[in-house]
Amino acid sequence: MDGFTVLYRRYDDDDNNYDRRTVSGSSSRHAVLSQLDADTAYSIIIRSFNRHGHSELSNTVVMTTLVHNGQ
Repeated sequence: MDGFTVLYRRYDDDDNNYDRRTVSGSSSRHAVLSQLDADTAYSIIIRSFNRHGHSELSNTVVMTTLVHNGQ
């Protein structure tokens, strides 16, 4: 594996347009998604890649961001 791409969008969005965060490096195991809305559900999909191409898309996971506490 040479890296992976995280595709994410608000769960309640009607369109199928995903934002992307690509992480390069064979030892990379995490990605930070910033500027997400508080207390909001997001659909998240991961796809790895190497010099031969991309993997299949992962199953979709739905996660909800934390509630903003005003600080």
